[in-house]
Amino acid sequence: MKKRAEFLVGLGIALYVTTLIWIGHLKYARFVFNDFDLAVHTQSLWALTHGSMESSILGIPFLGNHLALILSLLAPIYRLSPSPEILLIAQTLTLGSGAWALFFFFLLDISPRWVALISLLYLVYPPLIQMNLFEFHPVALATGFLLWMIEAYHRRAFRAFAAFLALSLLCQENIALIIVFFSLIPLIEHRKAAWILTPLIAGILYAILAFGFLMPALNPDIIQFGKLYAHLGNSPADILRNITTHPLQTARVVFSPAKMHFFNQQLAPLGYLSLISPTHLIPAAPALLQRLLSARTTETMLRYHYQAEFIPFFFTAAVFGIKRLLTLKSSVVKPAIVFVLIAFSAMSIALSGFIPTIRQKHIDPVISNRDYAELSQTLLDRIPAGASVISTFEFLPKLSGRTNLYSLHHVYIGHYTLSDRPYPAPANIDWLLINTLDRNTFGGAFYRVNAYTNLQQLFLSASWTNELHSGNLLVFRRISNVPPQAVDLCQPMDRKDIPALLTNVT
Repeated sequence: MKKRAEFLVGLGIALYVTTLIWIGHLKYARFVFNDFDLAVHTQSLWALTHGSMESSILGIPFLGNHLALILSLLAPIYRLSPSPEILLIAQTLTLGSGAWALFFFFLLDISPRWVALISLLYLVYPPLIQMNLFEFHPVALATGFLLWMIEAYHRRAFRAFAAFLALSLLCQENIALIIVFFSLIPLIEHRKAAWILTPLIAGILYAILAFGFLMPALNPDIIQFGKLYAHLGNSPADILRNITTHPLQTARVVFSPAKMHFFNQQLAPLGYLSLISPTHLIPAAPALLQRLLSARTTETMLRYHYQAEFIPFFFTAAVFGIKRLLTLKSSVVKPAIVFVLIAFSAMSIALSGFIPTIRQKHIDPVISNRDYAELSQTLLDRIPAGASVISTFEFLPKLSGRTNLYSLHHVYIGHYTLSDRPYPAPANIDWLLINTLDRNTFGGAFYRVNAYTNLQQLFLSASWTNELHSGNLLVFRRISNVPPQAVDLCQPMDRKDIPALLTNVT
């Protein structure tokens, strides 16, 4: 039975990894990544391999945005194969390996059949798949590392526990608080002092290092995370006072339908069995508070990555919930659990819009973007490696291996992301690439009624030649030593003329 279970889980992991890596490859090749996260982290890796921490996309050293020291461990691999796909592969492998962690974790307590079922449900878990397909984020790696940390804890393998604890900390600064709260588990279970003090001290020290020293030094109030909680107060003291003195207003923020829906979407595929063992949800408390109090709507949407901190503990608690139910002396318990898990998982996938979302956001664009991607790639191949480029989102990952790369949305909105600090338009831009149908920039969160005036100022900062205008794609190259002049944006170019045009691009 154990060998059959191992085979099923291994096959499931192989299918998961192969499928997700292939989709990620096609998304990258077809210019389907339409945010700047993958580009930011790839440029950070590129900078590390060239002895720097600067991120021209962010406008600050990348560790000032998130203390993702895990990138330093990925840098040697990136140096051997400098492509954003290294990050996509690393993310998929780490998340896929979480199924093995779950399998070996609970094999000590439950029959192989139960463990295999949980591991396979993990591999089709909608929050996991959507996170994996949305760009790259170091905190997503923490999902896998935390599962392995829990596995080592349960197995009482202290060295492995400490190693995966350290890897988890390196992924993002808020993981430190999760590690601190994890120390309550060995305290409740009356483990030896080393199991309690290691996560407690390591988490506290890392939090002090991150929030007290490194991040403030590297981010001089340019990216303003405090704005996420400005509706509650202007300082931590104000926020705490307003939460305690205005409980009804706080409850409206915390228990909004969108936030409740976010957590329901994570608990429902597990049949709400996680709630049977609430003790094992304790480490997720800091992340829970962070999401519930935040004003950023994307933090409670599964299509992004904000579920990364919850997945390990929702699954852990679900399995301990199953273990607790199996102690009941009833012949209907086992079939009831199987029914609940399979039925709720299937209903969650069917009713949540998960499959249409995957198709619309990831599969359909890969299919429809083929010709456009060929044209775009041909153009990018002509841009010199050292050229300074500003572009809309979809071109950023392909251009991320350079020092001077900028996201057009910053110029367009006139300030840094999550900030009220004015964004100074980069000087001496060599190339300007615009997809006029970039919904994130021109029709989404960054849209501003008068933002077009900022683009006008960018065009007036230099003299440009319109290298290409094909459909929604506009490409400009700066002309040196020529006074700025009006740019004609209304001369569409026939596709048959494009190869001849590109041969003249320098």
